[in-house]
Amino acid sequence: MSNEKSHISENAFVGENVKFGNNVKIWNMAYVGNNTKVGDNVMIGSLAHVDYDVKIGSNCKIEGLVYIAPKCIVGNHVFIGPSATLTNDPYPPSTKLAGVIVEDNAIIGARSVIKAGITIGKNSVVAMGSIVTKDVPSDSVVVGTELCHFRDSLSKFSNLNAEVIGISVDYPFSVKEFATSNDINFLLLCDYNKTIIKKFNLEFSNFLDLPGYTVAKRSVLIADKEGIIQYKWVADNPGQEPDYSEIDSQVSSLN
Repeated sequence: MSNEKSHISENAFVGENVKFGNNVKIWNMAYVGNNTKVGDNVMIGSLAHVDYDVKIGSNCKIEGLVYIAPKCIVGNHVFIGPSATLTNDPYPPSTKLAGVIVEDNAIIGARSVIKAGITIGKNSVVAMGSIVTKDVPSDSVVVGTELCHFRDSLSKFSNLNAEVIGISVDYPFSVKEFATSNDINFLLLCDYNKTIIKKFNLEFSNFLDLPGYTVAKRSVLIADKEGIIQYKWVADNPGQEPDYSEIDSQVSSLN
């Protein structure tokens, strides 16, 4: 592999037997370990740490302070946001390493942490600040730990005669896979045609600056027994979680 038109900062560390494609940019204080392979048109930001035996495809952007552990595989057209971490040791400290696999066109938001051995499916989005412990299906969006909180609190809401319903704009097969993988024990509806998020003004248009890519804003709506919305919370950004104690209080007040 050649390195035509590449820029490797003088302050970057590049190990032995590293192979770069064309137009690769490695910025200040970045680290690229031994035997790593990097495709064409890849940017690795300042203070990023790409360890040994990592494979990165073409047309990828690895932002600053990202950590990619040994044995991880990153596909083509992948974006990894600042300070995201891809791990490789399922039972630390151990010698049985299992790198993360990130498939083509995936997006991983800033400060996300991906468990060892996990696969991030093609065309999927992991929102900023997420902790990913299960495989992410292709063509899906996963956000933080909000649904898991409601899953774990279901008995409390049941005691208040409240029903929890989750709504996703992912495709039906992705919603089903997510619910199964995360043991979601309440009704999870599929709004793939975005009818509900349009009705309640919850559309997040041009998500991550991708023209025409619309996802749902992270939100919580509480309705009374007549179906009238009495409480509405909408996140300012995808990584923001609601105040769960406030939600508990609002549900209790309607009981």
